[in-house]
Amino acid sequence: MSLKDESLDDFLAKQNIEGNRLIWLKNRKKIDYVLSKLKGSIKNANTACDIGIGDGHTMRYMHTRSIQVTGFDISSYLVDYHREKFSSERIPVQVEQGDISKSSIGENKFDLVTCFDILEHIPGDGLKSALNNIARSLKEEGILIGTLPFRENLEDNMVICPHCTQKFHRIGHYHSFADIGEIRDLLSLKFELLKVGEVPIIWLKLNMLTYIGNLFVKFVRQVILKKQKTTIYFLAKVVTV
Repeated sequence: MSLKDESLDDFLAKQNIEGNRLIWLKNRKKIDYVLSKLKGSIKNANTACDIGIGDGHTMRYMHTRSIQVTGFDISSYLVDYHREKFSSERIPVQVEQGDISKSSIGENKFDLVTCFDILEHIPGDGLKSALNNIARSLKEEGILIGTLPFRENLEDNMVICPHCTQKFHRIGHYHSFADIGEIRDLLSLKFELLKVGEVPIIWLKLNMLTYIGNLFVKFVRQVILKKQKTTIYFLAKVVTV
């Protein structure tokens, strides 16, 4: 495959796996933090789907907890990479390729779906289509766990390609959210928002010093800066009609 024919999703995936773009590696502690906060909601899950599989960290987390997990990603490179890697390690996870805004991942199939730093990358009305597909894949009382950028000014991260002069977000964000009500409204057609919280900047072992540091950072954000960008995690339950 030539560079010209390579999709942006495959190019970025290759940069994370083979290059020095270490975003997924840095995100592991964020994912662990969110899953630890919501572990009570996860403990009864038998089946799960991780949308946007990254370096496979979430799939491994599920597997070690005896949850039958499927990975789903838009990048064919990433799907092929993880199929081979998990197979070589004899870890029985299933990995499928597709665009969640256009592809079904099954009907009434999963107890849990996770999407960490994924939904903001889906352009336009594709975001609603993606949530519809996720809702259809969940069993009754199934839950969705995810993260979203909060109070990000998208214009601050816009760049221009020197070759084609096209303007785009440097890490592919199409959406950000200014308040919790926007997240609730986004999910409301198919989900009930059960819990929402902020992912702290300090993703270290939660000892007393870290706890105090997180409280200080939260105070600075909310009282002094007020609108500082951050990441929000959420837990939502599918609404069945």
